[in-house]
Amino acid sequence: MNKLFSLLKAMMSEGIQLFNYRAQGERFKRVMPVLLAIFIGIMMLLSTTALAAELKEDGAEFVVLSLYTLATAIIIVTEGVYKSGDLLFKPRDNDNLLAMPIKKSTIVLARMIKFYVFEMLYCLIFLLPAIIAYIINVDVGIEFYLVAITMLILVPVVPIAISCIVGLIISTVSARFQRKAFWQIVLSFIALFVTVLLIVQLNMTSDYDGQSIIAFNDRITSYYYPASTFVNLVTHFDLGEYLLFIVINLVVLSTTVFLISRFYSQIITNLSIVSRIEKHKVRYSSTEHSQVFAMVKKEINKYFNTPVWLMNTALGLTLFLIAIGALCFKFDDIVVSLISSTEDFPLTADDLYSYLPSMTFILVAFASLMTFITATMISLEGK
Repeated sequence: MNKLFSLLKAMMSEGIQLFNYRAQGERFKRVMPVLLAIFIGIMMLLSTTALAAELKEDGAEFVVLSLYTLATAIIIVTEGVYKSGDLLFKPRDNDNLLAMPIKKSTIVLARMIKFYVFEMLYCLIFLLPAIIAYIINVDVGIEFYLVAITMLILVPVVPIAISCIVGLIISTVSARFQRKAFWQIVLSFIALFVTVLLIVQLNMTSDYDGQSIIAFNDRITSYYYPASTFVNLVTHFDLGEYLLFIVINLVVLSTTVFLISRFYSQIITNLSIVSRIEKHKVRYSSTEHSQVFAMVKKEINKYFNTPVWLMNTALGLTLFLIAIGALCFKFDDIVVSLISSTEDFPLTADDLYSYLPSMTFILVAFASLMTFITATMISLEGK
């Protein structure tokens, strides 16, 4: 246990600025992410409170809990499928840790806990405001607070386990190819598109009335077990179901740690092997370039050989292309769905068509902002 705590302290101070014990003088860098998270959380609280109040009129205020439980899981899986591989198998201290008398399962567990801390932020930003909004609109008992705290802690477990298993598969397959980084990027994009397709297949659009809201909740709870358990425990608390949910999450966590630790050394070894080049294909040549050209080429190679950077900056563009594809090929269906979503929808079909240029501009701005976030990581000032 002492080894686990020591590993956690070292890992947290390395990857998360908030826990960087050596950066005592850089308070702004540590406080700024917290302030940004608080701001987003307040905006989410205002929106979820209004949504819960509207749902309360139909006696379906519990839908806000299932909806944001599923939304939080989707966000964690979407981000985690391409980050888990680098986080688990490509840290710089792998050689040092594997040479120490530390079990591989302990190393994997420490890395998953670090991953958990990263993803816990999404629970605090999205799920916590939904819980507070439910408390504001509904009289709750002591059992609700017990269930809510448990859900805040355990909701990330299943999405993280899914992300880590997908990362394990991607790393295992990409390690068999010569261009490992390229195939890791390709497989990550495939996993991302499959995730988006699964979300689309949920088909969660329905007319806004009491019966459709209940059907909407039933659709969510039938697809996602934690959301179903959350709603069941909030509406009718059952100690046996509560304890079973905790046990299932612990089993999922331990099983994931076992599977990853089983292949951990082999995957790291395969990822670190330099591909062999046949002698007759080697051609030595020397070409003189300017310093700017050499440095730009170096940065471009570093960018395309760092999958997590490429995926971070390409995620906004990918979502933009998906949205543009939906506007090009499914806009008529979107218009019909919006107009039929409520009896008193304020816009006509012609109005929605007239807003298409503005919607495209918003999508471009949104994609640009998502790409801009990590631009400072890919600079000549980086390590």
